[in-house]
Amino acid sequence: MDAQVASEWVLIISGLIAHADGILEHEECERLLSMLDEEEVDAETYSAWVSNIGDLEFLEERFLALPRPEGSAVFVALREAWLMAMADGERSESEDRVLADVAARFGVDEPTLTRHREAWGAFELEFAEIVAELTVAVLGDGQPLSDSARAVFRDLANHLPTEGEHKDEIVAMAVVPVAVAEAERKMAALERRAAIRCLRFVSQAVGAHEDPAGARARFERLVAATELSERLREQLMDLSYN
Repeated sequence: MDAQVASEWVLIISGLIAHADGILEHEECERLLSMLDEEEVDAETYSAWVSNIGDLEFLEERFLALPRPEGSAVFVALREAWLMAMADGERSESEDRVLADVAARFGVDEPTLTRHREAWGAFELEFAEIVAELTVAVLGDGQPLSDSARAVFRDLANHLPTEGEHKDEIVAMAVVPVAVAEAERKMAALERRAAIRCLRFVSQAVGAHEDPAGARARFERLVAATELSERLREQLMDLSYN
């Protein structure tokens, strides 16, 4: 499938999920806009989406007009939509129904979707640990975190996709130093979309660090370890100044 069409399917299904409960929350709108940048669609498609990001009718028209995704592209789009369901901090029954309905229209039965959702959930726990390790590297430069850096880390941990005992384990990772070189290797091993999402999380800790310039330099090393486009790298670096 053409990469442009595959990218637009990610946006369409995620958009339908965002509209599922009848309210497009600020967090969901922000996530859709960031996804628009991440998918790197052409200028015409980008303009159409910016103008219609909150228009459910536009999404439904594009759903009917585009060639159906095939193979792995189906599950890439469904997984991104599954992540969108948590953009506002909670998953609703209406969002689950939309995801199941879209999957069914693509020939994905309920047991298959359930298996994939379980796998996605397991990866989210691993993903939270990776973000935590990379954040410790950026904040600590291979040394134990200072009290202020630990506070920044704990704040970030509260926004990671984890809860309960696992969240406690994530918070405890602040006491284990991580070398930047090791963080670079982990960063380079991530799939493109996971890498972008990971860097968006880590960027939140940079500006709050007691030495933002030093943290930003280490964050830049992580960005450079990816194979992202120069435009996306610049956008991610810009986030570290917020």
